[in-house]
Amino acid sequence: TTSDTLTAEVHWNTTSGELLQKISGNNADELNDYLEKAIVITGELENVSKINGEKTLLLKNDGFKAKILCELQKNQSDEVAILKVGDTLKIKGIYKGHLLDAILLNCIILERNQP
Repeated sequence: TTSDTLTAEVHWNTTSGELLQKISGNNADELNDYLEKAIVITGELENVSKINGEKTLLLKNDGFKAKILCELQKNQSDEVAILKVGDTLKIKGIYKGHLLDAILLNCIILERNQP
């Protein structure tokens, strides 16, 4: 629930670039420390889509193969309605790990800055 994500202790404050660099590099195992924990990520919005019925934000990946997918909580629909591609977002979510892409669930939008 929102309150869980909102009040969850932040274990890592990072940028989309830094996270993607870790996934793509030899230090991907370091990310295991953050599994099932709340992280805050700042990045540029590339796309809003619906995956499995849930609104999911895709952050710009700056040429990395991996992507960052942030599945939003249902109560974020008002925020989603005003998002524009290119907005810089600060998102808090629960890091679920990565295969090719990094997955964050129960995400809430903390900040939105238009370009």
